[in-house]
Amino acid sequence: MKRRMFLLVVIFIISAISGLMSLWLTEDSYSIASRLFTYYSHKDYYKGKGPAPNQYRYLPYLLVEKVFKHIPINWRNDSHRLLVRWLGRSDNKAEIEETRRNYDAFIPMQERAEIAENIKDYMKKAIANYLTNPIFTMVLSGFIEKLDFEKWIEDPAAFFSSIIDQLPEDFKAVFEEDSEISRIVNAYATFRFTFTFLSLVLLYIWLKKFLKDSEVIACIFIFGFFYLYSMRYFTQSEAPLALSFFLSILLLVYERRSWITIALLVAVGSFARSDHMLFATFIYALYNFGWSLKDFFSKQTLKSVILISIPVSVTYLLVKFIFPNAHYYSKVWHIRENFSDPWMWIGFALFAAIPLFFADTIRRVDFFKRTYLWLIPFFVMNLCLARIAEVRLFLPAFVYLLPIVGMGMRFLFEQN
Repeated sequence: MKRRMFLLVVIFIISAISGLMSLWLTEDSYSIASRLFTYYSHKDYYKGKGPAPNQYRYLPYLLVEKVFKHIPINWRNDSHRLLVRWLGRSDNKAEIEETRRNYDAFIPMQERAEIAENIKDYMKKAIANYLTNPIFTMVLSGFIEKLDFEKWIEDPAAFFSSIIDQLPEDFKAVFEEDSEISRIVNAYATFRFTFTFLSLVLLYIWLKKFLKDSEVIACIFIFGFFYLYSMRYFTQSEAPLALSFFLSILLLVYERRSWITIALLVAVGSFARSDHMLFATFIYALYNFGWSLKDFFSKQTLKSVILISIPVSVTYLLVKFIFPNAHYYSKVWHIRENFSDPWMWIGFALFAAIPLFFADTIRRVDFFKRTYLWLIPFFVMNLCLARIAEVRLFLPAFVYLLPIVGMGMRFLFEQN
């Protein structure tokens, strides 16, 4: 019981850290700009008006809009809170006083007065030199006076806040914790935390099929380390959701559970990432194929063909009928880009190093010996159609091979 409690604590900690880091690296990577981009792109994707291929991964946007937006969790981001405070948008009296002390320490009142005079003189000279229309000159001069530089001298935070008050509502809403923009931003962090937690629970169950408890813990820590690294390119939020589907199917295939259940998961998961669901069906086909002439015409082969056709059919429906107006925002083929820049391979090399070190362990386990061939087309597809630097794309292969890593470490240290 204590072991399971410890594992749940570890899983929760990794999920929480992942949720926070994903917020820092995604919605807050460029602070105000990133939050506005997240909000407006989410609205487009939810309405079916976004660009491909993200638009075809519709399920995350639906879940964020219908479920996670209504969960009242405000994820703390110190850099954004600091920006809110320095721009005078905080209502907390202690923070307001702290901001005043910060400004007085770094930019004393005398320096602020000099800065204000220099800016006013520069703007007036620029208007006089570049504008000949007296109406424009009068309007801009009035705008300069309206900026109220006396407030800048007395209270810089209040000065910035007064400028923000004159901006559009959506821009002001970035600084409000209860605004629609903030709800969407926090919803994505909650979404990633939830499905990271679920993925780690499923990963624990998957690893337990092959490893001892101590080996499972070691592998979960290894996964957590690389999972955080994969967030360098986490602007597409479907990764933890798709990983949850992939691991669920992987477990059902290994345990030879109901074909109908697997088919349903593949169908729903195809609205998150149809390519990952396609390769999950390859694993099913390889594990259940007998490689004899008789097996080619068996009921099991028919099931495999139907299963493989599900993600292909869903993709066709998404492209041709559901979102026919979605156009790719980047080029489809990336093979030349992948081979032209050696730095594109650094992340992949870090991801692949440990599994490749123990690759010979595959032949010791029947399941992996029968199914590992799916990794070849999976790698080729990502090499041709994706940027290989985006290592989150290889998470399905990584979790598939983690038991091999655990067993490989066991054999290695037992030999020594």
